[in-house]
Amino acid sequence: MSQLSEQYSSCQEPKRGKKPTKHKKEPVNIHFKPNNG
Repeated sequence: MSQLSEQYSSCQEPKRGKKPTKHKKEPVNIHFKPNNG
């Protein structure tokens, strides 16, 4: 679970500063959704 949290934080960092990466956030959420469920 720690690894997922770390990767999520690292992936969100660059995404937060980039606005055109909105479409990239969608697939990222889907990947974490099934992992959490």
